[in-house]
Amino acid sequence: MNYNTIRLDTLKYLRDNINWEVKAKRHELFDEFYRVLNDWDGRLSDLQRIFWPEQIEILLSDTINRWKTEDNLLAPFISFLVQTGYKDKPKVDQDGKLIYRRRTPLLLAALVDINPLIGCELFKIYDRFDINYTDERYNYTHLRAACEWGCTEVVEKFLQAGQEPNILHADTGDSLLHFALRSPHTSPEMIATLLRHGVNPNVVDKRGPTAVHLISMAPEDSDLMQMLIDLTDYKHQPVRIHLQDKSGYTALQKAHYVWDWIHVPLHTACIEKHDVELAKILIKFGTSIDAQDIFGNTPLHNAVDYSDLSLVEFLLRNGADPYITNEAGYNALQYAVASLRPDLIDVFLDNVVDLSSFVFPTAKQFNESNAHWKCRRLELTSILLNIVERLEKRGYE
Repeated sequence: MNYNTIRLDTLKYLRDNINWEVKAKRHELFDEFYRVLNDWDGRLSDLQRIFWPEQIEILLSDTINRWKTEDNLLAPFISFLVQTGYKDKPKVDQDGKLIYRRRTPLLLAALVDINPLIGCELFKIYDRFDINYTDERYNYTHLRAACEWGCTEVVEKFLQAGQEPNILHADTGDSLLHFALRSPHTSPEMIATLLRHGVNPNVVDKRGPTAVHLISMAPEDSDLMQMLIDLTDYKHQPVRIHLQDKSGYTALQKAHYVWDWIHVPLHTACIEKHDVELAKILIKFGTSIDAQDIFGNTPLHNAVDYSDLSLVEFLLRNGADPYITNEAGYNALQYAVASLRPDLIDVFLDNVVDLSSFVFPTAKQFNESNAHWKCRRLELTSILLNIVERLEKRGYE
C-alpha cells in the first residue's frame, strides 16, 4: 500500500468519525487534509471521491474564516480545489427552483475581505455566471464581489450571461460602477467593461455621489474621467458632469473640494494632482480658468508655486491672466520672477506678449519666496541679473 493510499484512508476515517457540527473537530480533519495536500505524490485525486459537496463547502468556509489573512495557507487549498476540477453545483428548493439567496464561501470570502487575487480564483469554482448568488443579510452578490476584487474577465462573463448591469444595492442605492470605483482594486479595464455593457454613470446613490463624482475624488483620475465621457457618449448616455450630489456639489467641485475646502475650480488639478489632462477636462466643462480661492490665488498662482512648467504653459495658452493679484497683492508673474526659476520665467515670456503691466517684485516678496537663498547671496545675485536681462529682452523697462 503506497503512501497516498494510507493518507486517503486516514481522511476517510476522520470524515466518517468526526462530529461535523463541532468546529474544532472539523479543524482537526482539515489539518490532516492539509498534510495530505502538502505531501501528495503525483496526480491530485478527485476530492468528491472523498467528501460530499456539502462537506467540501463546509471545509472551504472554515478555511476562509480561519485563514482569511493567511494567504500562504488559504491560497494552496483553493488552488487544490481548482486543480482537482471541483465545481460548485447550484442548489434547488423542494419545488426544483434554483436557490439564489445563499451565502456561498465566495460571498463569505468577500465579506471577510480576503486577498482579491485569491478571491478571483474562487470564480473558477463558482463559475455559473448566469446565477448571481446573493447573501440575504447584506445583499452582497457574486457580481459585486467581482467588481470590488477587480476580476474584470469575471464581470465580463456575468454581463455576457445576461446579468442586469444597472442593478442597484437595495440598502445603499449603489450601482456596480459605484462599487468598482470605490474599490482600491479597480482598473480602467473594469470601468470600461461596465460602461460598454451600459451601466448608467449618472445614477446617484443614497450617499449622494454619481460615478463622475467618485472619479473626481480619486487620485490620478483624469484618464478615468475622459474614458467615462467617451464611453458614455458611445452608449448614448452622456455623462452629466454638472449633476449635484446630496451635498449640492457637482463633480467639478468635488474634484477640488475633496482635498481642501478652500480650493475652487482647477486648484486641485494644479496643487494636488499636477494634471494637465484633468485641467483640460475641467475647462472643457466650464470651470473658470481664473477662479480665485479664499486667498485670492488663481490656478496659475498655484501652478507657479509648485513650479509645474507644463501646467503653467497650459493655463497661459488657454487664457489665464498672469496679472490677477491675490490677497497679498502679488500676481502669478511676480511669483514666477521671485521664484528665481529662469525656466519658469521663460514659459511666461513665451506666452505673455504684453509686459507693460508687469511690476517687478518687491524685496519682501523675494525674501518670502527664497528664504533658502539667504546664505548664497552671490549666486542669488547672478540669477537675478539673468532674469532681469531676460525681461529686458522681451521689452520690460
